[in-house]
Amino acid sequence: MKPKLFIGSSVEALPVAMVLADLLAADFEVKVWDRVFGAGEYFLERLKVELLLTDFALFLLAPDDKISKRGEDAFTARDNVLFELGMFIGALGMKKANYLLVSYERNGAVAHPIAPSDLSGLKNTRLKVTLDDNGMIENGEDNKIAVQKAVNVLTNGFLRQNRGIAFNLLPSTSLAIGYFNNFILLACESLIRKKDFELNGVIYDLTRDIFDFNIIIPDKGNETSHKAYQKFVRRNNLAQIEIKAHNSPRTFPFFILTEVKNGRIQLFDLPTTLLSSRETIRHILPETFSMEEQHALELKEIANFKKVIEHLLTGKEADEFTDNIHLVYASELFKTDL
Repeated sequence: MKPKLFIGSSVEALPVAMVLADLLAADFEVKVWDRVFGAGEYFLERLKVELLLTDFALFLLAPDDKISKRGEDAFTARDNVLFELGMFIGALGMKKANYLLVSYERNGAVAHPIAPSDLSGLKNTRLKVTLDDNGMIENGEDNKIAVQKAVNVLTNGFLRQNRGIAFNLLPSTSLAIGYFNNFILLACESLIRKKDFELNGVIYDLTRDIFDFNIIIPDKGNETSHKAYQKFVRRNNLAQIEIKAHNSPRTFPFFILTEVKNGRIQLFDLPTTLLSSRETIRHILPETFSMEEQHALELKEIANFKKVIEHLLTGKEADEFTDNIHLVYASELFKTDL
């Protein structure tokens, strides 16, 4: 699945935005601002939904308006473009919401935009294009090279940020960290020290590394509930068990496949903590949202939850049992031989 990219600009800079969108579509699912507003929608409510749906944002700061600054004439981006850039920076962070300084050359004259001083610490990319009399990008080799260079810089920068984990307005990152530290780590630390694990009357020594801990990733948001979990358990004939922590009275409940597969005991847990993400989405979306948008946000939260767990598994805290933990989508779990 390609990361989602929102592009904002003034009406005058829209031709440049569309050219960029066509090229960026190779690596991103691109949505340009003029395609997101429906009839009768409030702009800010629509933008609020886009803040949640998108992974990255790019705003074109073009010489839209002429101003006088300290007694000298200058050009600046449209005020609503700057306002929306601020909204997206606040939601996504400065590394995932960026801007492109676009200069125009027309009839031999060049207009450069100035950026607000508050953005001076944010690394920017520059693009100069030649426009025809209708405000469209001229179909020349210099323009093609300049646009492609800007696209390459933007693509590499955004995709580099996509490798890590990020906090956003929705809670999947925090939920994943809490689930990993407070359940997965502690449960596996107890399992890997257990020498007398009993299954069907047979004693197994789990210190010999003969168990797999499968984290079931739901395929959609309505599979995060406790009822959906119980249905999954019944359908796949799993049995509930509890393991006592090795250094406290705490116990860890999860499920087990009663038949040993390939000499390895198969344990399962479905992180119902993801239900909090679904409830947050339901409360945070404006009344104008669609069920399709709710579904898209739920899938985004599930995917981010999985990504964060995978990232945490690369840390030294999980070195002892990295090979024991597997993240599997529910629909794929029993299609292959465990």
